[in-house]
Amino acid sequence: MVKFFVESITHLKDTVTVELLYLQARSLVVKGVIQIEQETAFELAAYGLQAAYGDFIDKETMDEHLKKDPALSAKIMKESASPLYCEERIIDYYKNLKGLLRGNAIVNYMTIIESLSTYGIHYYDVTDKSGGAYLLGISCKGLGQYRTTDKRIPERVFLWKDLGNLLFRDKKFSAEVLEARR
Repeated sequence: MVKFFVESITHLKDTVTVELLYLQARSLVVKGVIQIEQETAFELAAYGLQAAYGDFIDKETMDEHLKKDPALSAKIMKESASPLYCEERIIDYYKNLKGLLRGNAIVNYMTIIESLSTYGIHYYDVTDKSGGAYLLGISCKGLGQYRTTDKRIPERVFLWKDLGNLLFRDKKFSAEVLEARR
């Protein structure tokens, strides 16, 4: 598994690198690491099908593709009204992609992924001094403190420019926040 994130795939020159980043993002979506809304999941599933198999043929063929290569996370499936509802929504999006080239489907998929609030963040379970459980999100922008139940909206954000010493020793991590300069 490739483990990297870029702010935009437009920074990448090699098509193989774009492909690997797309496969990584797709895997993270299916595993539920990148949290997304239900409708976004259906749209991404359709782009994934278009990239992998080309134009929509019929429902039976799409069902076979989804059995071989799942496109929705377990959380999205659990939250939906039914598996049939999920299939219908994916079909609606998939039919509208007729004629879209594989490369364009990947670019559109990644454009949506890059706009998500949980893209590019590595999460770690941590506890604060008082014993409260949190998630520490590390991204190219800085550190974020998240509730364990919501990875989308950080409670606090510390930009890299506002952090001084970062220390990690014996399973203890600390970050020194610099005082605001006036």
